[in-house]
Amino acid sequence: MNKKIEIEITEEQEKYLKQYSQLFDKEALEHGTRLPVIKVQTRYWQVSHDGYEDDYLYCFDEDEFKTLEELKKYLLEYDYFEENEDKDFINSYLERIDEDTKLYGKFEDKELSIEIEFLPIKYYWRDRGYFLTIKEAKEYQQYQSHNLGISRIYTDYVGYSNYGDLPPLLNLLKEIGDKLNQGEEADDN
Repeated sequence: MNKKIEIEITEEQEKYLKQYSQLFDKEALEHGTRLPVIKVQTRYWQVSHDGYEDDYLYCFDEDEFKTLEELKKYLLEYDYFEENEDKDFINSYLERIDEDTKLYGKFEDKELSIEIEFLPIKYYWRDRGYFLTIKEAKEYQQYQSHNLGISRIYTDYVGYSNYGDLPPLLNLLKEIGDKLNQGEEADDN
């Protein structure tokens, strides 16, 4: 049995319902799922012990550096070299800290007694926001870029043969948006 109800909605709610209705079929088709759930995710890393690392962290004096250049800059900036050492020596020292060093796990130089360790890391993705449309996810990704760091938009789905509450509620939102859009078209004629 169907029920008919009457509710008041805000202009913002109307805007989102209409937008969802207008973009629903196109985005579902583009992303190969009937009921897409759009997520903005941020990348984070964890130390990897399984031999399947994506990258390395350079560790020195309890500080971590994502790139070799960051580490080199830090070493020069904070005077980890003796005052009397010339620039050629410092540069040749820094050049010995290279990508191949990661294979050994450590870089030790007896001349300066600076130890640099390499931690293998893997990247993972953490959900930060959920959206009904990619348009809204992109806007969020843009205005929250300063908080998100490296991020991506990922399309998920509500689940295979999901007979729970989410699919019918998403369908209801689309149906309401369809009705609002149809009402707008009738008003235009």
